[in-house]
Amino acid sequence: LVSTGVAVLLLISASLMGNPTYRVGTLLSLATCLSLAGIMGYRAKNSGKLFPAGAVALISSLMSVGYIVTLL
Repeated sequence: LVSTGVAVLLLISASLMGNPTYRVGTLLSLATCLSLAGIMGYRAKNSGKLFPAGAVALISSLMSVGYIVTLL
């Protein structure tokens, strides 16, 4: 259920990013990636396993950094 919600939010944000004057898409992507990183980081911590939850948390964190750099 989480993956479907994240996918829908990222699709919406991608469609909003089509116009370079709209920062709403980038902000939505940033919020989505930060949320996903938090959720999956929590799951990785509880399970003690790096894969798959830890890997998804790491990738989402890196994407968040990319979105922050884009917004600056």
